[in-house]
Amino acid sequence: MTLDFRLEQRIDAPLERVWEACATTRGLARWQADVVMGQMQRDGRLDLGWPALGTSLSVTVTALVERKEVVFDSGGSRVRLGFTPEQVVLEHEGLEPGDDIEGVASSWRLSLALLAHSLQSHAGRDRHAIWLLDRARTTAGAAHAFFTDAAALGTWLGTGEGLGPTGSRVALRCPWGDRISGRVLAHTPERDLALTWPEDGDSVLCLRTLPSPRTLEERLLLVYWSRWSDAEPPAERQRGLSTALGRLARNLDRSPEA
Repeated sequence: MTLDFRLEQRIDAPLERVWEACATTRGLARWQADVVMGQMQRDGRLDLGWPALGTSLSVTVTALVERKEVVFDSGGSRVRLGFTPEQVVLEHEGLEPGDDIEGVASSWRLSLALLAHSLQSHAGRDRHAIWLLDRARTTAGAAHAFFTDAAALGTWLGTGEGLGPTGSRVALRCPWGDRISGRVLAHTPERDLALTWPEDGDSVLCLRTLPSPRTLEERLLLVYWSRWSDAEPPAERQRGLSTALGRLARNLDRSPEA
């Protein structure tokens, strides 16, 4: 197999906690899949699920070397997680020629950022994922412009500054009254990004698009909201995000760049 991409994620947490997050089913559910079931052992099978999307994936654990590496195989594809005291290195091999390598890499970049954030800000706490979904006839690039440009953001999510590179500050006032004043956790140009939300218990919003199963001209628009709290989010906050996503879909459908 040939190497499709390699990603590095710095994590300010003890190596034993990083290992637990990547080498146990409960740990994986705190940053990767929403539901993880199976045997985390050499030659064990894991079922990774995203029930809100109706999607699941079965993988085999083909290597498990304590505090050194974990390798997952699925069909002809392989993901290796390697560990040092300062970072996690992800290597992905075996994607097919027609696969969206850029999109897969972006998805992993967001997941690794969630791993770091969960360990550094919510150590030992389980994650609860909320998916908000809509669709529009658009492109990944056009959607990304609405995720990042200050004027475009003001038409759906919040007024204020645009969303910049990884590590930059966020300052948005949402139309339903909330503020988002965190930082950009991860940002893939022309694709997806994640931002922290201190006012919501330091939760994370991922703004993403995925190919639509219905037509090539359409994209799924996703707000992937990760929370490390047992309390339900305020109903007005969840309604506000859902309504905002609907505005984004309508704006993109009307956008000449879509």
